[in-house]
Amino acid sequence: MNNKIREYAQFYVKFWFLNAAGMQTMANNAPPQLQLFMSNHTKLDSQLIFDAFQGLATGTLPPDRPVPDLLRWFAANTQAATRCDEILQQKQRVTSVSALLNKAYSLERSRITDLVHKFLVNITTI
Repeated sequence: MNNKIREYAQFYVKFWFLNAAGMQTMANNAPPQLQLFMSNHTKLDSQLIFDAFQGLATGTLPPDRPVPDLLRWFAANTQAATRCDEILQQKQRVTSVSALLNKAYSLERSRITDLVHKFLVNITTI
């Protein structure tokens, strides 16, 4: 991974805090580029966006979530049902609801990580 991308990811991670609900939230004093990125992606899960920045900053992915966390993610995230539908329409073999949620979560996490990576690439080329 490009060191510049890692440096920018490390910089942007500093502008997040743990809110009362235990989720990462962007701080009000975040740089304009980050604020614009977040305002353009209001329907995305901010915790997954933070996880993407954190992962790109450290070079590691966050661990998979336990089923109760996945159920809360499914209930709170507008994209969760869409990801589950994609998996089911592709006729991927799913043996349980927890397996479906894990696949959907992984798909959404991957999609958001790619989006954050593209954002960082654009920032580093300015």
